[in-house]
Amino acid sequence: MNQNNQNLPQFQQFNLQQNMDNQQFKNQQNQGEGYQQLNMNYQNTNNNQPFTNNNPNTPNQINNNQYTQAQMGPNIYGQANAGLYPSVPIDMGQFNKSYNTSQYPYNQNQLMNQFQPGSMSIGPNPIVSLNPPNLNFQTPRTTLPTISQKEKELQKKVNDLEEELREKEEEYRENIKKEKKPLQQSINDLKKKIQELEDDIFDQKKLISTLQSDNNNKLFQIDKISKEKSNFETQMNDMQGEIETLRNNNQLLIRRSVVSPTVGVAQQFDQQLIQQYDQQNNKSKEEVKKLKEDNNKQKQQFEDQLESVQRELDKQIKQVDKEHQYFMEARDEITKLQKVIKQKEEKIKQQDLQQMNFVDTLRQANMDKQKLEDKIKQKDFEITSMNDQIQLLQNQVNFLKDLIKDSQNGKQIKLDQNNQFQQLEKQMQWLNQKKNEDQQKIEQEIQQNELTRKEKLEKERKKKEEMQKQAELKKGNLLLKGNEQMQQAKKEFGQLDVCFIVDVTGSMDSYKEQTKRSVQGSLKIIKQATNRETNWASVCYQDKAELQSLGKYHEFPFSKDQQALEKWFDGIKCSGGGDAAEDIRGGIKQVCKLSWPSKFRIAIIICDAPCHGKKYNGGCGDNFPDEDIQDAIEELIEKNIVLIALNFTKHTTVMYEEIKKIYESKKKQELFLYQDLQKMDQNQMAQTMTKYIGEASQNATQTNKNQTKSKQVAVQQEIPREKEGAMEALCKQGNFYKFEEQPNVKTVNTKFEVWRVEIKDEEFNKNIETIEKIQCPQDFSKFKEGTWNCLRTEKPFAFGMMKDVFLMKKLNVNSDELYVIKTPIGSQPYKTMNDALKECKSHLICQKLMKKFVSELQEQATEKDKNIKIPPVIYSDFLILEESQNSFWIAERFFKGEFVKYNNNYGFINEDYQTDLNKFAQSFTYYTYFISNFNYMVSDVQGVGNYFTDPAINTHKGDFDETDMGEEGQMMYLVNYENKKALLTYDYLGLLGIYE
Repeated sequence: MNQNNQNLPQFQQFNLQQNMDNQQFKNQQNQGEGYQQLNMNYQNTNNNQPFTNNNPNTPNQINNNQYTQAQMGPNIYGQANAGLYPSVPIDMGQFNKSYNTSQYPYNQNQLMNQFQPGSMSIGPNPIVSLNPPNLNFQTPRTTLPTISQKEKELQKKVNDLEEELREKEEEYRENIKKEKKPLQQSINDLKKKIQELEDDIFDQKKLISTLQSDNNNKLFQIDKISKEKSNFETQMNDMQGEIETLRNNNQLLIRRSVVSPTVGVAQQFDQQLIQQYDQQNNKSKEEVKKLKEDNNKQKQQFEDQLESVQRELDKQIKQVDKEHQYFMEARDEITKLQKVIKQKEEKIKQQDLQQMNFVDTLRQANMDKQKLEDKIKQKDFEITSMNDQIQLLQNQVNFLKDLIKDSQNGKQIKLDQNNQFQQLEKQMQWLNQKKNEDQQKIEQEIQQNELTRKEKLEKERKKKEEMQKQAELKKGNLLLKGNEQMQQAKKEFGQLDVCFIVDVTGSMDSYKEQTKRSVQGSLKIIKQATNRETNWASVCYQDKAELQSLGKYHEFPFSKDQQALEKWFDGIKCSGGGDAAEDIRGGIKQVCKLSWPSKFRIAIIICDAPCHGKKYNGGCGDNFPDEDIQDAIEELIEKNIVLIALNFTKHTTVMYEEIKKIYESKKKQELFLYQDLQKMDQNQMAQTMTKYIGEASQNATQTNKNQTKSKQVAVQQEIPREKEGAMEALCKQGNFYKFEEQPNVKTVNTKFEVWRVEIKDEEFNKNIETIEKIQCPQDFSKFKEGTWNCLRTEKPFAFGMMKDVFLMKKLNVNSDELYVIKTPIGSQPYKTMNDALKECKSHLICQKLMKKFVSELQEQATEKDKNIKIPPVIYSDFLILEESQNSFWIAERFFKGEFVKYNNNYGFINEDYQTDLNKFAQSFTYYTYFISNFNYMVSDVQGVGNYFTDPAINTHKGDFDETDMGEEGQMMYLVNYENKKALLTYDYLGLLGIYE
């Protein structure tokens, strides 16, 4: 109340305060804060005269005759209670807070009892009508300071962590960008350098080819000059013979002149003739001498020029070798840099993972915090309401105490008032106790919720970390297992045995030296062409006499130390030989007894004389004309040893022709590699041998053969069949889109019920590591496409290795769609739907795997914000054509374009490093090997454009189908893949985090 109003009479002060409180209550009502109101009507029986108080220091004294009735407003339980209230509306919230029960002589319980219904009737006239007054309390909102402080601390901690995370993330990304940019630039520079080196190598090869051509021309000119020299020498010898004849005649004439001096004139004439002949002879000698000198001079010039060309060739070859070394080193450097980048990306991935975990934690914390805040608000409101009620009762008590104090009722009123005060005090104690209990309960509930929330978050965090840890551990184990598989493949299939079978009789010294020089060059070529380590061996044979004295020929067992082999060659002396033929059969027999450590084997014969046996040498100087080398050759074939036959002289031509016939009779022509080098200069023999050893290494390891291999035993077929799949065989037939118009092609009209088939997703995902468990027909879904009227070829249009190929078109439709129908060999349809479904199994599995591969690449590219080209490759849909109850065909649509084979099921890998589809295909093959836990590998990846077809699957057990080459096929691919993966699969497999 204002200080100026304190000087007014108490009643006026009371009315003034009432008006102020009523106005405040209206304002609070407008603000929506409604509380329980108690209305009181006060009547003054003395003509509404105000209270008077002669003593300003004491409360007004009210005559008890002024009151006839008292009515109590609703109590705290909403029940009507009788009580004593003034007739004037009073806002109890504005009474002096300093009033308390200690100011009055009445006990609170007594006061409460005093004001019970019907307990008060003071006089005959009703003076006071008591109704509940309008009470409007303005009390402070109760809050939980401990929770508020925790919220502030939590929020501050969250803000600090978020700020720290943002700073660290920004700093880390900046560092990664700084580190990645020079590395990427280095890779680009190296790739550019590789391209430049490849261009230089191409130019150098072109220059070498030109120089070799010039060299051959020079050799031809030297040969021509040598022939001319030989003719001149022959003419000179003829002239010298003629001169000798003339001299003899001259001597005869001299002797005659001594016997017959009478013939002086004739003698003088003969002497003149002799003199003329001598002059002519001398002149001829001078001419011959001059021609000889000119010839020698020209020969020397050609030899000097040839030597210069040879030096230039050697220089160019060294340069090419050096540049190739640069290329290999650059490729190794790229691989190293790619590993560094991979490590950086793994680091980024870990940081991103940590960031995601932290963000998830923060998000969950914020959600829980919001829930907690909502709950706190609710509880806060309840507590505030309860405090308001308590304050209401307290103010009621104070007011009643004031009224009782002002009352002049007797002891009975005091007793009733004391009883009421006691009840009110008990109720207040109960309310305070209840409030405390509720507050404790809320605090306990909040603490329990907080504890539960933390436990839940911690449990989810640990579960997520455990799942991520398990995923990373599984991937790490797979990468480790993949590396072990690679090492195992290199151990079993990554080696190549090369054995030199060398004739070391007296005439072979120069050949031995060239053989030694070829070893070093062969080592590089074999590694580059097949990615295989080389084991070297040699058997140096002579003839039967030396074998009898030595017990066995000189032998160097298999070793990786090529330098040791070269030193061993230096210790072998070329001698002996006996007759013209040599003991090649004995040398081959000894070679077959060597311990060959690897699966892939090459033997090279280096000789200048044929073997024993008149069948092989024509009977020239052969002490063992009845010997036959066939059993030794058959032993080479039995041991699967590729024989390289380099024919250096005409004396061995017949022998090699007969040996070739042996291979043809055994149908093993691929094990015999023959090359006629009779005109080859011995100085070039090492280079030539190196070249053919490289070719033979590819033949032996089959890395240069892209045909699909099959486990079916080859049988004689009336119709020649291709060694490829059905689609590839068809593509070799030329233009066949209008097959119905070709004169030699007969067609038939037919009707098919067409079904599209695929594997159920659930079964595929469940058996992704064990595809052999996918069952037919229960794990397949069929979708009817309709009934088609079709035109197909009456007979197969092409013949694949394992399928016959028909062509088909739909009739009465405006479409040029062409379909390929495949049947087993024999051109007969499948008997049942299940038989046809089984034939679709490999293709449909690969269809699902390809979708998964493309999907994961797209997902990772989006997640990592990588700009990488992902070809939309698919394996086309397979259709089953039901012609009748026991006639089912398999068909797929044919797409125009070039048919490309990217790999096969026995180690062939397309080496086109520029084509995205080839990189994609090789990545897909290794991806299937990885996600299957190395149980199977999709190979024979091939097709037209983005439409792949006719796959093969190599499984660990090798029993999936006829094209399953098993673990051997897997290992063959891995060995060849190992030195090509950096340029072919880094982009795609690196994106998936499985490049190793």
